[in-house]
Amino acid sequence: MERYKQYKYEDVGVYIKPEIDDSELHIRTKVNILTGELYDYGCEPITMVESNIKGDYAKLEELIEKIEWFRVSAVIIWSYSEIEEDLLDKLKEACYKNGIEINAYKEDIQSLLFD
Repeated sequence: MERYKQYKYEDVGVYIKPEIDDSELHIRTKVNILTGELYDYGCEPITMVESNIKGDYAKLEELIEKIEWFRVSAVIIWSYSEIEEDLLDKLKEACYKNGIEINAYKEDIQSLLFD
């Protein structure tokens, strides 16, 4: 998370796709984990929590739109393994095309996404 110090005063997209069995408390805990350190580093998190309904990705589509319009400087997600492959590819492409850093909490996916 320390790498986000470089985004002080900038918007960082925070995307969470809960697992089907995640409780509301567990989801809030995930949000607090991701945004807490970002606030400490002076970042402005734009938090998008998807529903835990399989196949629902409205918030991810909204995040991709923000990436395409340069409304975020970096993206952190929890967890990329919960995102369907075609949407993950769309997210990768948008970040790569716009030079936006993307990472996943506890999963260093930067190198995986752009290999």
